[in-house]
This record gives sequence, C-alpha cells and structure tokens, in this order.
Amino acid sequence: MLLKKYPLIVSEKVDEPSNINWENLDCSPEESFFRKCIVFFLLILIMFITFFVIIGANIVKPVDAENCD
Repeated sequence: MLLKKYPLIVSEKVDEPSNINWENLDCSPEESFFRKCIVFFLLILIMFITFFVIIGANIVKPVDAENCD
C-alpha cells in the first residue's frame, strides 16, 4: 500500500557504501579541528597525571623490603 503512494526512485549512479566518508558528516572542519584539539590536550593531561602517579608511587615505596612494616 505504501509503495503505491510513495514509489521508490533509484538513481543510476550510486556510490558504494565504502566510498562514503561517514565520519563527521554533521561537523564543519573548524568544529572537527576543535574536537581533535580537545582530545589531544585531554590525552596529554592524562599522560602527565599517570606519569606523576608513577613517580609518586616510586618515591613513597620503601627501599628495603626487610624494613617494611
């Protein structure tokens, strides 16, 4: 019943689904760049936090296992 009301129209030249860039279809190039910058700075921040946690754990760690209470 719907096919009679809304007929399907197929164009002759249709790209393959693998040819379509599905990433960021609704984003402008500026918005995409801004998002990538935010992700980059968050990644650097997480790396620094991890680095300082490891350094802090090594400083607090006792040197001699015999003297550990």
